Amino acid sequence: MTLTAILPSLRRSIPDPLAAAEWPTGTVATTTDLRVGAVSLVALAAERGTPCATTAAAVERCSSGRASRTASASAVVLRILAVAPATADAPRALLVDADVAGLACAWAEARLIGRASTAAA
Repeated sequence: MTLTAILPSLRRSIPDPLAAAEWPTGTVATTTDLRVGAVSLVALAAERGTPCATTAAAVERCSSGRASRTASASAVVLRILAVAPATADAPRALLVDADVAGLACAWAEARLIGRASTAAA
């Protein structure tokens, strides 16, 4: 359990930790943005619109963050258009502005960018 899980008010000043192996090498979180190398995802979305993506070397598993020589990983920026709440028959569902059906998304690593949030991860 992290401090931001225990004290939600800290989420405005401490970014939630990233699972480094799920992100491109060199990804750094702030409270309002993610940077993949020199690329700010907030700036990327402002420049290109959504959906958009940036790709860099993947992190080799169990390597303490070493960049892979062969594998790549991408960070996708998309916009949530609508949310269908969970029901007894179906889990919560999101309508997004991207076709992610063929992607192996790490949804547990999804981040809100562009503003700080005190919502639970």
